[in-house]
Order: sequence, then structure tokens, then C-alpha cells
Amino acid sequence: MPYSIGRILEFLPPETPQEAKTKGKSRNGLDKNLRVRLAWYYRPTDVQDRGSGDHRTLLAAMFSEVVPIVNLRAKCIVRHRDKIQDLPGYKKKDDRFYFSQLFDPFTKETYEVILATEVHNREFTSASPGLWLPLSRASQSPTTCHG
Repeated sequence: MPYSIGRILEFLPPETPQEAKTKGKSRNGLDKNLRVRLAWYYRPTDVQDRGSGDHRTLLAAMFSEVVPIVNLRAKCIVRHRDKIQDLPGYKKKDDRFYFSQLFDPFTKETYEVILATEVHNREFTSASPGLWLPLSRASQSPTTCHG
């Protein structure tokens, strides 16, 4: 069974004062009582009836969870597909993954993740299927607000 993949959002102190008093290091040299908040990535086969056929494809998720730091095993690289210039070369390297969709585990909906520079000059955004084209088109005429 493959490992789960998550992005570290923050490092957190031990949950209780008793844990803070317990000394010890994890196998990666960090305080074994530290915790991390992870934003999870899913594999398409975990949430859809069919997989993508590419084991390096992931779905970003609208879900985070706090876990003990001792659960971390290794480091990998996850990038948005549009931020990778040479996808075949990228996939040949160890521990490299990519995503282009976002999965909401509560509604079970999948959304395309598009470069927000195409929309509002932000790094990424997401849109429901069918909404991407209207968002990516340049405005036909400028809008002016008068007060």
C-alpha cells in the first residue's frame, strides 16, 4: 500500500502539558511529541471509480488534519501540472507528483485547479467544470463604477 501524501501547513506543540514534559526524539530527529497540520492529497483511485493510469497524479484536497510528527516518513515534491515545463522528465525523477484537480471529501466533488493569474492575479484558484472557459476569457468591455 502506498504512503499517504500531505503538505505541511504548520508545526504544532504537544497537545497536553504531560506530552511536553516527555522527552525523546523521533527517527527523523525531531521532538516526538510535536504535531503537524497536513493538507492531504488523494490518489484518483482512492476517490473515483477509475484511476488516472498515472501513479504520480494526485488530487489536492479541501481537508487538513493534525497528526503526530512521528507519522512523517519522507519528503516528496508535489507541483501543479501547469507549473511543470517538462512533465515526462519530471515524472522520471523519484518522489515527484503533480495535481491539476481539487477534491472536496465532504461533497465528493472534483474541481479543476487553474492558475489564478488567468483570473484574479493570484497563484491558484479552482472552478466547477464548465466554469473555466468563462473565467479565462478576457473581459469584452471594461466595467466602470460611478459613485
